[in-house]
Amino acid sequence: MLCKEAIFFAKIVTHMYPIVTWGAARQKANLPDNAIYWGEQSSITVFKLLFDPLYQHQASEMPTTTRLCICYDITDALDHMHQRGYLHCGLKSNNVLVAQNKGYLIDFGKVCDIS
Repeated sequence: MLCKEAIFFAKIVTHMYPIVTWGAARQKANLPDNAIYWGEQSSITVFKLLFDPLYQHQASEMPTTTRLCICYDITDALDHMHQRGYLHCGLKSNNVLVAQNKGYLIDFGKVCDIS
């Protein structure tokens, strides 16, 4: 599964936002140096922010402008994929990562061609 994700990343690497992936996938896909590797920075999924009692205080303290920016980041990433002929096919709150007040789309294991 990681190899499929890495191959997909190599096809869309022109996106302006860094890619989030597992460290092992980088070696097989020759990803750029600006890629973010899971576990290398403080990050949390939207699911945890919304439903995990340990993290709900972070969501409640997040300004509306930050929430909107995160939504924009995700829609921009999806638009980037769609313009290149791909569908994510697994969009859910567990596949949206929030790190440093930015939203990142993760888990590209179900990506498919639009055609």
